[in-house]
Amino acid sequence: MSSLSPRAKKPAKPPKKEKTPEPDRGPAPPRNVRVKNKPLTPPPGAGRTFTRADEEAHWPAAQVELRAVETLQPYARNARTHSTTQIERLVASIKQWGFTVPVLCDETGEMIAGHARLAAALAMGLKRVPVMVARGWTEPQKRAYVIADNRLAESASWDFNVLAEELHDLRVLDVDMMAVGFSEAELNDLLGDAKDKTAPDGFNEYDENIETDHRCPRCGFEWSGGATHDVPGEQESERIPHGSEV
Repeated sequence: MSSLSPRAKKPAKPPKKEKTPEPDRGPAPPRNVRVKNKPLTPPPGAGRTFTRADEEAHWPAAQVELRAVETLQPYARNARTHSTTQIERLVASIKQWGFTVPVLCDETGEMIAGHARLAAALAMGLKRVPVMVARGWTEPQKRAYVIADNRLAESASWDFNVLAEELHDLRVLDVDMMAVGFSEAELNDLLGDAKDKTAPDGFNEYDENIETDHRCPRCGFEWSGGATHDVPGEQESERIPHGSEV
């Protein structure tokens, strides 16, 4: 009886790889419908169009910081002057409400706006003040704004009826009117409660002998003296007020 050869063993099969589950991409689009590709977001600075939010981020008022007063240099050609009375009123205002409008300067610390506020801060002995920095402004822009900051405010006007009512109420509420910016004489004039508005005894409301300076509203001619002016060779009876029609 012949011996049988042993059967060859089959090689073992490699283990099956587990399938990685696909991410959920939502429902499949219907057939025959093209899916638009989403626009690619460009890298920062690559042909970027600045938006209103970008502009606002660069506004000086978007960032306010505290700076030491000695780091600020007043603009040498500032045409705006500030009286002692104004500085005293600003001091009273800062004591009442603190700094509400920061100083404006450029990157070097040269001031563009807020010279009076800085003077008030120095008078109070403050060491630091709130500052806004005008970054990237050109020299003409800075010089122009030094004037514009003051001039634009002058274009406003008052509704004196409303102003008088507000000032009256504030004074009744015992608010420091110096901090508001009005003296007692100005308040009396606006509110119409001056103690005595009549001229004192012996005061001549008009005296042609009082020599004063005059200017004709028509031609701009200027002269000193009474309401008339002397013309060489003119008789006393022939003198007429300058600018009168004949």
